Amino acid sequence: MPDPTLSPSSANDVAVPAASTTTEVTATVTTTTTQPVKESVTIGDDDVDYSKYSKGDIVNGITIHHILLQYRDAIVFTSPTERIYFWHRLGERGDEAVVEFYRLTSKCTARLKEAYRRQVNNLLGAALAEALSMPAGADLKKAFVAVDAFIDAHGPIEDVFGHTEEWVVYLDPDGDLICDYPAVSEEAAPLLTEFYRLQQLGNASLPADENRALNKILGTELSIALQRTPAPSVEDAFSASRDYIQLRNESRMRALYISASLVAAVVFGLACWAIIRDDLGLLLGCVGGIIGATISVLQRSATLEIRRFLPRAQVAIQGGVRITLGVLFGLLIVAASRSGIALSSFASSANSLFLAGVAAGFSERFIPDLLTKITSEGSSGNQAAATKAATSSAASGRA
Repeated sequence: MPDPTLSPSSANDVAVPAASTTTEVTATVTTTTTQPVKESVTIGDDDVDYSKYSKGDIVNGITIHHILLQYRDAIVFTSPTERIYFWHRLGERGDEAVVEFYRLTSKCTARLKEAYRRQVNNLLGAALAEALSMPAGADLKKAFVAVDAFIDAHGPIEDVFGHTEEWVVYLDPDGDLICDYPAVSEEAAPLLTEFYRLQQLGNASLPADENRALNKILGTELSIALQRTPAPSVEDAFSASRDYIQLRNESRMRALYISASLVAAVVFGLACWAIIRDDLGLLLGCVGGIIGATISVLQRSATLEIRRFLPRAQVAIQGGVRITLGVLFGLLIVAASRSGIALSSFASSANSLFLAGVAAGFSERFIPDLLTKITSEGSSGNQAAATKAATSSAASGRA
């Protein structure tokens, strides 16, 4: 077949040959200064010796980066952007290999889109080189079996958020967000660092369904940031992802806090009824404390501070502890009222004890302040009694 001129293909960044009667190649020559210089020469179809090409040669504007196969009648190589290029002069045997190459290129584009581009190109290049090296009569398709298996194992890819020659951001079939960026630029390094930090933060703190949603937001933000010139700040680039992680964690923890509090309220309410139902005033005081604590939980839930990585069990325990305090505060306010220490006028009415219990359960400081006051008054009384006793003893001694 005539010697082809290489031109790039839109199919997964793979080059396709187009027929030409002559080929312009660039050879490396050495001057007296020993510095290599690229010099373009034109060689006819029959004179092309593919074995003379070397890494760094520029062929029709394409720099040879890595040679996969090379002998007089064929060459397969990759460019610096890892596209595959090939020439061959092998007749029908070479055409059969090229047909299989194009089939897998189309399949890769359909199933993988731009994902796994470097891996597939490496496999395709190696498979094409192997096929062109096989003897006449051999089954050339066997050389491409590994490529076919790789495409089937890693596809289909549904979401590709963005790509250029240097990078691609996509979701793999398992839902994992992948950024394939082999040579990270200096401007992109802070963005990728924050990207991986947020990705791991989402994996550690979000359930699977919310993490999948985060991956789509994160992939979109990263793709936009990598394509902006100049590169945006890290804070601006991933603001939506950070808000999503924070708000989702806060809402889930608040819901857990409220749920645990409500469950504890029901359990303690039933326990109080079962244990002290014969004492209506005490029962209503304790139930009032439960209700007051529950109101406090519901009121404060919107402003509750949720710290990062706070264990779920601790949040649930905090909700239960708040209701436990409500029960205890209701019990103490009834005892204080009946003993005449505080709110003694409430002791005669069960409804009044209920309201006192609600107030005690709602206010976290009411009972602690009351206990502090009682303790202070007790200490003052004891000190006054001791002083009076000492004075009386001294007077008796003088007498």
